Amino acid sequence: MNQINNSKPAETFRYLILATERQGRSIFKETFKKIGVTGAQAEVLKVLQENEPLSLKELGAMLICETESPSRLINRLVTTGWVQKETSEKDSRFVNLSLSKEGKEKVLQITKIEDSLYKMLEQSVPIEILENLNMQLSNLLSEQPISHTLRLRGIIK
Repeated sequence: MNQINNSKPAETFRYLILATERQGRSIFKETFKKIGVTGAQAEVLKVLQENEPLSLKELGAMLICETESPSRLINRLVTTGWVQKETSEKDSRFVNLSLSKEGKEKVLQITKIEDSLYKMLEQSVPIEILENLNMQLSNLLSEQPISHTLRLRGIIK
């Protein structure tokens, strides 16, 4: 195992988290490119699959990839034919977003890729360590603004 020689453990932790995110984003970007989606598009499609129909505001509250309104992202997904907009029955000023047939097919491809990458990660890092890291990161984020999004998604309690 590599020794970490740093007198500031919090700084080391910060850079390791940044490097892990950067590496993971790169792997997903290259893999998703093969099926014609970006990481952000994949997240939107998965969130819709698990929670549809959603308003734009509801969807935005559940996204980790976007901090602003996801309207441009959604418009691209509507243009590709993967997401459909329907006027809300409760309030005609709002639209509900859901997956089209093509969007549902794309989610199957995304899920297959994600499952493969998660399996690879689980083969390199023992499940007990992943669970411990998940618990520690959940504790770290539980009082941060992002915790609301993580709770909506069922990622933390």
